[in-house]
Amino acid sequence: MKSLFSMICLLVLFVINSNATIKTLNNRNPSPGQYSTWAQVEASLALGDTIYVSGSSLSYGNITMTPTSSMDFTIIGAGFQPNKQQPFTSMFDDVFVNNNSPARNIKVKLIGLTMIKTMLFELNTLYMANCYVKKHTDISIQEGAVNLSVLEHNIFSTKGYHSPSLALNSYFNNSILNMKMQIRNNIFMNQDSINYDHLIYLLNADFKNNLFNAGTLFCGDSTVSVLNCIFLGTSVSMYMTQGHFYFNSLDSASTTNLDNGNNLFNTNPLFVNAPMPFPLAEDFTKDYHLQTGSPCIGSGAWNEDMGVYGGVYGSGFTMTGEPNIPQIIQMNLPATVIKGQTFNVDLISTNK
Repeated sequence: MKSLFSMICLLVLFVINSNATIKTLNNRNPSPGQYSTWAQVEASLALGDTIYVSGSSLSYGNITMTPTSSMDFTIIGAGFQPNKQQPFTSMFDDVFVNNNSPARNIKVKLIGLTMIKTMLFELNTLYMANCYVKKHTDISIQEGAVNLSVLEHNIFSTKGYHSPSLALNSYFNNSILNMKMQIRNNIFMNQDSINYDHLIYLLNADFKNNLFNAGTLFCGDSTVSVLNCIFLGTSVSMYMTQGHFYFNSLDSASTTNLDNGNNLFNTNPLFVNAPMPFPLAEDFTKDYHLQTGSPCIGSGAWNEDMGVYGGVYGSGFTMTGEPNIPQIIQMNLPATVIKGQTFNVDLISTNK
């Protein structure tokens, strides 16, 4: 039954994009996918490939790549808490991509994955959405990259790991790094949520509609825009000489050295179901929508709501992390099947 279910899921995935090279990865035994290990996938990767990774009770191990040529690939998983009959995630341990030559054009898209640690260095473009990183995320974008990199609808945590949940760095020390990055509608768990290499000038790095807890540290000589975010736990520290911090909500009275006005202090955002103290990342039952009467409703820039469900991209955040593609969530078979005779199978899928 499990194999039949996986085969049907793969058939649905095949028809989503017929113009791209599609690869399927499934580590169940027997595997209904084209590949059962990431090493097999990597050996056959070509520009523009999309890899669909089936949910599994087992981790797919590590991704360790040092490209020798330009690369452009997309990895799509099942989400970090899929709402389906078999709620398996598509989990990797450490995801490490290191482009050691700025001349190479490396574009990576990671969607709907669960990862222990993620380290992506000197990429040209990164799109990361609907992912859950349990311990640490370290990202650097090539200097002068012309394309916008986006992190949205993710949960970044540092559970059991003494490190920032997100670090944005560069190997081009003491130079101007035009990141052109938007970090929007994410949840950051545990201490030291954001950290920058203090030798780097970061430009065009915008943080919008994020939710932070247990202390948030922005450090670096940076031009950064932080707005429509909700901060919980402790004060915000911004060791920057430039930047914009406005239209945010803090549950404490202390603020930063950059207070550009329209911020709310000593404020309870009044979530629908997320009582204080702030819960751990693994508690996906919490509801971070704002209750009627919340002071964060309509108090953001452009009269938008603050928090992960606010702003232009707020509708895309879910506590399931399911990617915006059709997925079969349930399959019903007859109680008994007579050999040699036909039978009906009822399928229930998401409508996306």
